[in-house]
Amino acid sequence: MGVGKTKPLTRREHQRIDAAVTQAELFTGLQFCVYLGATHDEHPRAHAEALFTSANLHEHPAVLVALSARQRRVEIVTSPTVQDRVTNDAAVDAIAAMTAGFARVGIADGLIIGIEHLAQSAGRGSPTAISLPNIIDGT
Repeated sequence: MGVGKTKPLTRREHQRIDAAVTQAELFTGLQFCVYLGATHDEHPRAHAEALFTSANLHEHPAVLVALSARQRRVEIVTSPTVQDRVTNDAAVDAIAAMTAGFARVGIADGLIIGIEHLAQSAGRGSPTAISLPNIIDGT
């Protein structure tokens, strides 16, 4: 992923990511969460899956986008009930869109592009009353 030098996201960037997550949730009826922070160097996927479980996302129709900008890693984890709406191919496409966005417009906008891509892939659904974290900041 071509993110170059990373710096902490600003408050405004957090707000914009939070708003994108909320919009995706309203559109799809799924729960979206973004993790910002380091992942385990040798097992980034396993670490992302553990984060997914610790945030209780595994119990709901949910999607986690785990971004470790310094390590140049993005992982997308979905609950089993979501895998027919957000396929592996859709996740790969979203990661490609994000990484291109990171290089072109920065971390926050790249994340927003990826979240929007995932929401479009999932399609319209009924909003739920579930309230899970939109952003987990592990930086």
